[in-house]
Amino acid sequence: MTIRVQAVIDCPIERVFTEYMRPEFREQWDDNVLRAYWAKPDEPIQLGSQFHVVVRTMGQERDTLRTIVEYDPPVTMTYSTNTAGLQIISQQTFEAIDQQTRLTMHAHISGNGLLSILAWVIGQQLKGHMYEGLLCFKALVEAH
Repeated sequence: MTIRVQAVIDCPIERVFTEYMRPEFREQWDDNVLRAYWAKPDEPIQLGSQFHVVVRTMGQERDTLRTIVEYDPPVTMTYSTNTAGLQIISQQTFEAIDQQTRLTMHAHISGNGLLSILAWVIGQQLKGHMYEGLLCFKALVEAH
């Protein structure tokens, strides 16, 4: 299942990208996130860098490790994670439009066998959640 949400943010691309790359900022705009942090905060962000996102889903706290698999600042960042047997690839693309930025978030969720059904169900729920989170991110970045 693939999900795509998009918004135009009234800020320059460098600022939007920088704010998105701060995991600790994520807990302010994603209501499922309890905390987020870089696995090795003293190292530069690059391909292979990892960050933790601790989420509450279905009443349980889960620490998900996410690995950057594509990184081209300030244009794109893609990470992968494997949680509860589901593979999730999440790509964020940033496009400069004058002094604004179009942020597009793609998520591809997959699983084998019965997990493929679960991937579809989670994807349906995730789409609305991603869009709400993106609008909250937009409001926070524009307010600063």
